[in-house]
Amino acid sequence: KTILAAGTNGVDITTDGGVTWKVLDTGNYNAVQANTPRAIWAVGPNGAVAKFTYMADLVKPMKVIF
Repeated sequence: KTILAAGTNGVDITTDGGVTWKVLDTGNYNAVQANTPRAIWAVGPNGAVAKFTYMADLVKPMKVIF
């Protein structure tokens, strides 16, 4: 089971139900939503918006600030 967690220390992902975790980003975020592994969105204070792509061991963060 894949789980995403967001908070003041960033966004983490687990693909094994929480046994192991990988850091996606270390920014300060309030919420995270994933429609697909290629469309993971996080939002934070001051209008911060980040989009991430996750594919197995490859993480490609792309931060966009509006």
